[in-house]
Amino acid sequence: MATTFTLPLAQDTATALEHIKSGITEAGGDFEGDTDTGTFAGKTPLGTIKGSYLVKNDNEIEITINKKPMLLSKVAIKSAITDYLA
Repeated sequence: MATTFTLPLAQDTATALEHIKSGITEAGGDFEGDTDTGTFAGKTPLGTIKGSYLVKNDNEIEITINKKPMLLSKVAIKSAITDYLA
């Protein structure tokens, strides 16, 4: 079951997405998209996370997690992404 949450962007959209893209791809993950919408995938010690994003406006992004390891909670994923965007 997918989970969706909306987070604030501390930087402008293009800068924030470039930061996210670099972090994901440098860790061996995949990132495809633009300043409106896209998809991502990455590996954790517990398994793969796959999701998508939709930029709601200049300071918010909606993230949907479509696949996650069973042992990795939705709260932990949201917290990690929130910390990364800060």
